[in-house]
Amino acid sequence: MSTKGAKIARGVVSETQQLAQKGLVTRKMIVDYEDTKSGNLHSWLQHVLIGSAYKAGLQPLPEYKIEMEPHLEVKGKRPQGKYKADVALFCQGKLIGLAEAYTMDMAHGAYRTGTFGIEATTPGLKIPHVLKYGKGLVEKTVVIVVVLPKQAARLPPWADLKEATKGSKNLYQCLKPAWETLVSLLKQDVTDAHLVVVSEYEIWSGGVAYPLDAH
Repeated sequence: MSTKGAKIARGVVSETQQLAQKGLVTRKMIVDYEDTKSGNLHSWLQHVLIGSAYKAGLQPLPEYKIEMEPHLEVKGKRPQGKYKADVALFCQGKLIGLAEAYTMDMAHGAYRTGTFGIEATTPGLKIPHVLKYGKGLVEKTVVIVVVLPKQAARLPPWADLKEATKGSKNLYQCLKPAWETLVSLLKQDVTDAHLVVVSEYEIWSGGVAYPLDAH
């Protein structure tokens, strides 16, 4: 029987394909960080997550804050007592999980803070913590969508991203294994976890690469 997370992941694939066919998600938005920002790619992916959650029979709520106890503590930073989800997932009024979209600025976010000199508090640190300590969570469903082009045109100017990829512009090859590892670790904690990777010509999900006809 298909899980809620699996249904959302399948919906993300089909809805992103539809947006690409309509020219709302373009190849340049995927490979060029300046176009990623000007084209609001993150907002489109958030829209896709919301639509896919609705079709899976859930009630998605964007920009939802989940309280965490204990707080997430990172050396040199203020303790974080709240996690803001791109999309919180509710089923019959109960919080069952979250869905997140990441573009190139957080392509290396599967790693924990401090790795490769990463200063930001990364999803690799935050997501496991909120799933374990988030208040009100009655289930642990998570869907992660990440944009990893195979031949990026312009990258974010982050030194830690360059370090994580050893200067390569093939983010898919360099960083997809780290996201797969993160999702595998989440699954070990009885989590319905799914990864969707968007590149310029395909969308990868569940071990299958689906064509993406972006222009």
